Order: sequence, then C-alpha cells, then structure tokens
Amino acid sequence: MADSGENKKRDLISRGQKFPTLLGRALFVGLRALDPFFQYSILAHGVGASVLHKVGLTTLPPGLPTQTGISLIDGLQLSSYRLILLSMAVGSMVKQNIWVTAISGEPMPIPAALAVGIFNTIFNSVNSYLFICTQTSASISSNASFPQIPLVVGSAMFTVGILTELISEIQRARFKKDPKNAGKPYTGGLWSLARHINYGAFTVWRAGYAIASGGWTWGLVTGAFFFYDFVTRGVPVLDEYCTKRVSYEFSACHQSVNISLTTTQRNSMERIGLISRQKYRTSFCLASISRVALSYLRLSSLYCTVTVVLYSFQLKDCRKINMLTPTLHLAITEARNKPLFLILI
Repeated sequence: MADSGENKKRDLISRGQKFPTLLGRALFVGLRALDPFFQYSILAHGVGASVLHKVGLTTLPPGLPTQTGISLIDGLQLSSYRLILLSMAVGSMVKQNIWVTAISGEPMPIPAALAVGIFNTIFNSVNSYLFICTQTSASISSNASFPQIPLVVGSAMFTVGILTELISEIQRARFKKDPKNAGKPYTGGLWSLARHINYGAFTVWRAGYAIASGGWTWGLVTGAFFFYDFVTRGVPVLDEYCTKRVSYEFSACHQSVNISLTTTQRNSMERIGLISRQKYRTSFCLASISRVALSYLRLSSLYCTVTVVLYSFQLKDCRKINMLTPTLHLAITEARNKPLFLILI
C-alpha cells in the first residue's frame, strides 16, 4: 500500500477519473502555444544570450536567412538550421496540444498544466541556448556544411518519434471509445510492438531534438534522463494502475507483447505473480540481443538513406554521386559509436 501511495504522488495524471478541467486544459494549451514564440526569440534575436557572454561563452552568428519563396517562412529571417529547430518546437507544441484537447480523457488540473507546460519550455529553451552557444552547438560538426550529421540524425529521430507517439495514442483512443472495449488493454497497432510505445517514442523525439541542438553528448544526457524517468516513475505507475484495473487482461498483454522488461517492471510483476524469475531472465536476454541488433541496422540504414536524399537534391551532375562516398562512410562510422537505446521503441 505504501508503494501505491508513493506512485500516486509521483503521477501527474489522475488515471481512471473522468471529469472536465477546462481551465487546466486551457492553461496547458496557452503555455505550450507560447513556447515557439519564446524559442524564436532565442534563435532569431538571441534573447538571454548576454548571460552566456557574461560567463565567457560566445554565440554563433545568425547565418544566412532561408529563402523559400514563402513569405511567412522567409519573414522569420532564420537560417535553414535554425528554422528546422523552430519547427521542432512548433511540432512538439502541436502534438501535445492535440493530445490534451482531443485524445486524453484524464483531467488536467492546474498544477499539472503548469508543471508540464513550464517543463517543456525549459527543456526546449536549453536546446535553443545550447545551439546558439559556439562551445556547445551541434552545427559545429565534423562536416561543417549544411545539413550537418547531428541535424540529419536528430531530425530523423524527432520525426519518427513524434509521429509514432501521436499515432499510437490515436490508435489507443479509438480503441477506448468503443464501449465493448471497456476495461481492456489495447494490444493492436503500434502497441503490438511494445507495451509503452508512446513513452519510448517520446524519449526518441526528445533525444533527437537534443542531438540536433546540442550534439551527441546532450542527446545522450537527454535520452538517459527520460529513459530513467519512465523506467522508475512512468512505467511502474501505469503498470500498477493497469494491473489493478484489468489484472487478467493485462497479464495476457504482458505475455503477448514482445518487449524486454526493465528491472523495476520485473520486480513489480514478480510480486503479483505474473512471471517467474527464470522466465524473465530468458526472455530478457533474447529480446535484448535481438532488439539491439535490429536497432543497429535501423540506425545505420536510416542514417544512410536520409543522408543520400538530402545530398541528392544538391547534385546537379549524376557523375558527382561519388562525392557522397566520404559522407556516407562518416555517417555510418559515427552511427556505430552512438548509444543504441536512444532509438529503441
């Protein structure tokens, strides 16, 4: 019972409760809608950069503004790299506001709206400041020409992660709307790949945003932070809720969905008798080996494909295709040295 009470204190969502919280939702939407404007002020005008200068750091020059022929975009006067980072801030805002207004059925109290809204703005702002700071910017990469490798990898991870999170949550919401599915866990669609596919996808796009802004080290720190948070807080809380609500169906879900278990999940499941220690050890080893190997192939192939596409647009002569060889070799080499768990879903 003590564990249950502690988990409830750590969970910002009132799971299983359905009552309107219009003010909280409106506050959340407003805070998230303001975030892109704040990120733009940092990327375009260097708001707050004076603090960096006072501690001996320098900032990047603004770069040449993007010319697309679209007045709304060109009017921002942002370089291509900064425009992509701003797009990530806008994309995360749109996704989260869609979730809170059209997908989530749980209440959004004012304290939770403030906490989540401000947290996202702080994290996005750290990304923006790390980018404009010369000493930490991902644009100062091993290939200085646009698009830099951290931008290519980060953009791919962001796009895949945020779309996976959004689509998986839409799939689950549609399942829950059917009265016949009341009290049943959803194991179809993307949820057939992992029990917490949305948490994994969130970690992926957050890490991708960080890589594109502050480089590989900041991406590792960000991915590790959210991975640890979900393993120690988000997943145990949700598993406990699902186990108490639909113990039999959730037990079957645990056994049917192919995903490796964390230590925290394993201990929780052992206490309620869902799995044995020996079964866990066997499934964990096999799943870990297969998923790491698959992730390695995914990252390498995605890396090469995206790089080829981006650079192909810049080639006016097919004979210049040989110019891609050094770039692809560098991409694959750097991909092999990166933490693989960042792209595990």
